[in-house]
Amino acid sequence: MLLAIKHGKIKMIQSLKIQNFQSHKNSELVFSEGINIITGQSNNGKTAILRALGWIITNRPQGIAFKSTFSDKKDVCSVALTINGQKIVREKNTNINQYQLNEGIFSTVGGDTPSEIVSAINLSDINIQGQFEKHFLITESPGEIGRTINKIVKLDDIDILISSLSSKISSTSKEIELKKQDIDKLNISLEKFKDYDKIEALVDQIVKNDIKIKDLEQKVKILNYISDEGVRVEKLILSLENSYDDLEEKINELEQAWLTYEINIKIIQDLSKLVNTISVLDTKIQDAEAILSGCDALQDIEEKLIKYSVGLETLNKINNIIKDWNRYFEVMKKVEKTIEKDEKEFKGVLKEAGICPLCERVVE
Repeated sequence: MLLAIKHGKIKMIQSLKIQNFQSHKNSELVFSEGINIITGQSNNGKTAILRALGWIITNRPQGIAFKSTFSDKKDVCSVALTINGQKIVREKNTNINQYQLNEGIFSTVGGDTPSEIVSAINLSDINIQGQFEKHFLITESPGEIGRTINKIVKLDDIDILISSLSSKISSTSKEIELKKQDIDKLNISLEKFKDYDKIEALVDQIVKNDIKIKDLEQKVKILNYISDEGVRVEKLILSLENSYDDLEEKINELEQAWLTYEINIKIIQDLSKLVNTISVLDTKIQDAEAILSGCDALQDIEEKLIKYSVGLETLNKINNIIKDWNRYFEVMKKVEKTIEKDEKEFKGVLKEAGICPLCERVVE
């Protein structure tokens, strides 16, 4: 019989739903008013029903050993109790450990059942009688009967409270005594720090000196860096000056070559005019030869031969000059390439230095 008495009124369990609890995978029991009898063969889960009811009422046993072996780890073991129109659900798995009362969620603290759940159910382990247990209070001693009655009417809560307070007072007194001993030890230890103000001032001075030392070390590092950079820049300037001396000599050579080039251009122009004149003379000589072929005057032939010899000699000289100029022109091309290469190197050195050592112009 699953009944409880409160203030003369019957507190009726209306239903009990069990999931993944021992042998019950998904069982639901709906009770009628009055006496309800559950029958069945042994090892079919009758006692597990009482254990499930005891679990939701008393939050016992702890752990999760009662979880059915055929369920997965993520499956929730739950017992749902409907009593006097209120639904209470106890749920537990590796991640969940809580009660649910209607729409409210209550976490368990230690092994105690939340007070809201206790008030809603208003049942305890004395309302559940297991198989082969003795009749309720009939064979118990007067003292056990008194303790049970106290438990029913909540008088045992006062005894538990008094016992708890006495234990708390005793432990607090011991703790106070230990604290007094600790204070005495601390007072003795504080004697070692009677010059603490002087030590603190000394430590502050040490900290300030350490900050100054670090600041000076930083400044020394900066000065060393500036010094190293100055040496590097000085070497770079010296290298630039040496490079500039070489470049100045090359520039002078190139200027001289350029002047020679301009003079030779003038000579080439004059030679071109002379070549044109010679070409005209050659044409005239050819005409003269044609005339001489039909001329009998020996004197005329001699004069024309003399003119032809003079013109031929001049033509040979011009051809020699043209050959020399062509060789010189090839040399000029090589000199121009050398000038371009030296100019690139000079510009690269100036760009690396960032400033011209002669005119102090900033080079970007």
